[in-house]
Amino acid sequence: MFRGFLIACLLLAAPLAGAQDPDANPAPIPAWTGPDRNDAFESLIAALEEAERHGLRRSDYSYDALSEIDPDIVSDTADALASRVFRDYAEDLLTGRINPLSVEPNWRVQRRSPFPS
Repeated sequence: MFRGFLIACLLLAAPLAGAQDPDANPAPIPAWTGPDRNDAFESLIAALEEAERHGLRRSDYSYDALSEIDPDIVSDTADALASRVFRDYAEDLLTGRINPLSVEPNWRVQRRSPFPS
């Protein structure tokens, strides 16, 4: 399941990596919704359905709102919500949801940054 989620991430990044002319302003391509989309939206929903396996609650990631969206219809609002949920969920998978110091004041392990330098 997580493998499918990572594949969806790569598919979303592919159009960005292939951009040739940074000065060109083509019409924005919806990342998550619309008839020409890939399966990233469904992969995000499937990943959220497995959130509890990682100690996370899918309700923290607007799962119910995402589940009601028809991904075949282009929607800027749905794209923005899916992008935010994707970012938040990926960050929580990487760095965790709670601050370990709030549970164990003597915690000595450095947190990983989602943006390595």
